[in-house]
Amino acid sequence: MALVKKTSHTDYRVTNRGGKGIIGIINSPRNGNISSSFPVYEGDEILISTNKGRVIRVAVKEIRTAGRNTQGVRIIKLSGEEKVVSADKIDDNLV
Repeated sequence: MALVKKTSHTDYRVTNRGGKGIIGIINSPRNGNISSSFPVYEGDEILISTNKGRVIRVAVKEIRTAGRNTQGVRIIKLSGEEKVVSADKIDDNLV
């Protein structure tokens, strides 16, 4: 299962030197390892590809905004040994 999560930057506090860090996503057997993390805007799109050759393109505005300490929402159901190998942002000004 491939999960995505969109969180506002205001949910993250600024830490100083020596800070213990901030949890960005809860890692569990349900969502597996994190493939990519990058800032996006509402007009952008995300391109997700798997090791079996499947590619999905999703508009950022279609992804529901979630809290900072959540697991995310399922975007694609993977089959068997299929894994997400990359996720890239397509800027809104390139289309």
